[in-house]
Amino acid sequence: MKQHRFFNARLYADLLRQLMLTGCILAAACILITLLPPLIYTVTTDHPGSIRMSLSSVTPVLWAFMYLGGAGLVYNYAAKQVDEKVLKVLAELSDEAQLTQKFEALYNGEVVNTGEKRLVLHHLTRGQLGDKVVADGTDKREFYKTEQKKIADFAEKVHSGKLTNEKGETFTTVVQIGIGGSDLGPRAMYLALENWAKANNSFKMEAKFISNVDPDDASAVLNSTDISRSIFILVSKSGTTLETLTNEAFVKDALKKAGLNPARHMIAVTSETSPLAKSDDYLAAFFMDDYIGG
Repeated sequence: MKQHRFFNARLYADLLRQLMLTGCILAAACILITLLPPLIYTVTTDHPGSIRMSLSSVTPVLWAFMYLGGAGLVYNYAAKQVDEKVLKVLAELSDEAQLTQKFEALYNGEVVNTGEKRLVLHHLTRGQLGDKVVADGTDKREFYKTEQKKIADFAEKVHSGKLTNEKGETFTTVVQIGIGGSDLGPRAMYLALENWAKANNSFKMEAKFISNVDPDDASAVLNSTDISRSIFILVSKSGTTLETLTNEAFVKDALKKAGLNPARHMIAVTSETSPLAKSDDYLAAFFMDDYIGG
């Protein structure tokens, strides 16, 4: 069994750069003071090409510098099977694949979805990294910001009780109706943030999800929900997704049987050209476009 020691100057520098870029000046200064001595860790290999790192080898120093962070998120890979050789090969592969140049092309609005000949603009919903992106005569970052502001204003009306059900009661539950990316993304976000929101006293409403076209699944969700105090979010970019519309019809039927007006309980997330966009069947409609898949 061999032991190898590595000096991680590059990772150390990368950590400081990440901290400075994300505004963590104090944290960067602390690391400079406390970790300036050589940063060394030990990797044990049983045979060539094999790396095994035990938790006992994950020292505070190693934990501190095998770290990436930004926008409030942290990823630490101190216990992963990674050494300088692996990182060097990955960096070389990145250069060979022109990863940086392709990423720049993506966020500057070039057509990187060559199969459908479309821009890929998910990132603009979070911020603008490069050039202004104009498509279909519209500044897409401004378009997404406008829709996000509409969503935030609507959510505030729900949370504050300005928007209520037929009896003047506040809404307590939101039920998402979608399929594929229109289900998995919001579901993952809710599961990731639910406990954090509760711990920080910022939890507003319980969320449930209907995506299975098996009516037993939708029935189980509705039977465990006070539908009179629920808002249903229908998500379909095209407005023609059969599975989603089938579940919408199921939910509307349940609302009508409960003596409720579906139009007082449903909102749509769709495209501006969708048949759902201007429908009176919804409390409100919020828009996305073809440049955001799923």
